Amino acid sequence: ILTDEDVLAVLSRLAKQRKDSVEQFKKGGREDLVKEEEAELAILETYLPKLMDRSEVEKIAKSKKEELAIIDVAQKGLLMSALMKELKGKADGSVVKEVVDSLF
Repeated sequence: ILTDEDVLAVLSRLAKQRKDSVEQFKKGGREDLVKEEEAELAILETYLPKLMDRSEVEKIAKSKKEELAIIDVAQKGLLMSALMKELKGKADGSVVKEVVDSLF
């Protein structure tokens, strides 16, 4: 028996796989497979909570950076770790990484 958190982790992993597949199929010119993967992704996303958009993640990241007094790029990993703990299940990890990279 899976907990709610476990179910969300599985669904998130499946959604990420579909997104990666869509990207690869687009590169390969396989529109027929792109449509199939996008349809499956749409179904999976109905069961997942709405993720934060980039602007919301930026606000939290800037606040966390100030809170932790991070000024050096060498501490980027510390910021990323703190944000991922706080935003787990609320924001896409790739968006968080892009935001953290843009702050340095």
